[in-house]
Amino acid sequence: EDVARLNDHIEDISKLEIAATDYWLSEASLGSAEDFRLRSRVHGGLAVSGCFREEAARILGCRFPKYADLDLELYALATGGDFETSARMIDSHQATEIMKVAHQLRALLREGRRAIYWFH
Repeated sequence: EDVARLNDHIEDISKLEIAATDYWLSEASLGSAEDFRLRSRVHGGLAVSGCFREEAARILGCRFPKYADLDLELYALATGGDFETSARMIDSHQATEIMKVAHQLRALLREGRRAIYWFH
């Protein structure tokens, strides 16, 4: 069951990465349906990701502190700067950093998954 949770969370991180990079690679048009859709996908991805945090310490064990740091960094990148403001500009650097942190999170989760297989 823990392996399934890790697999689901890896998928959730990928979806959040896509939502956040789509957001930061689009122009701000506050009040538009497209801007609302992009922001909603980021908020939804963060909410879903946050649900795993309760189980993460138990499942990841000694990897949890690194997970917590990366999770917080991903949140800060996804919602930082001019998030939800009309001043937001296309920010390829922000999008690239989101991709890097999401990759690190997925790699850490895969390590945790391998550890479960190894010890069972």
